[in-house]
Amino acid sequence: MGSMRLKLFFISLLMFALSFSKQVTAQIFSPDKCIGIWEGKMYKFGNGIVVDSVTVLLDVKKEQEHVWQWHLKYLSEKTPAEKNYKFKSIDTSKHLYIIDEGNGTELNVTVAGNKAFTVFGIDALILTSTYTLENDALIFEVTSSKREEGQKDVVNYKTVAIQHVVFKRKE
Repeated sequence: MGSMRLKLFFISLLMFALSFSKQVTAQIFSPDKCIGIWEGKMYKFGNGIVVDSVTVLLDVKKEQEHVWQWHLKYLSEKTPAEKNYKFKSIDTSKHLYIIDEGNGTELNVTVAGNKAFTVFGIDALILTSTYTLENDALIFEVTSSKREEGQKDVVNYKTVAIQHVVFKRKE
């Protein structure tokens, strides 16, 4: 009887793993899949609590082969802002892109599954940025982390700020 339960457990585990792997690989991130107008509410966190929120519009257009325009518009009453980027394909076989900020700054982007990852530093901060395609949503998240001293073999970074927005396609 115990042997039968063990077999059923492993079969259930295998079925779960197979269904999960299909969900993860079902959607691959691509700038082409992001074309359109998106809207979402960005929540800004500090020390784990929401400190601000703002509506954000994202307009993605294909500009030319291997280049997409990303226009972000922050609809804040206090500090409205707009940012224009170019999302450029470098080597699709290796899933490598760059985000060109237009001021000489280019950020490396690596795509894995349904996510685009960027990691970069500004002064004493390490920033991690992700775009995730998930069903009918485009999730954008930025974390800012600061190096902490104290350990000998491991470098720790304390996350000091998070920006998180779930975009829904408008057009």
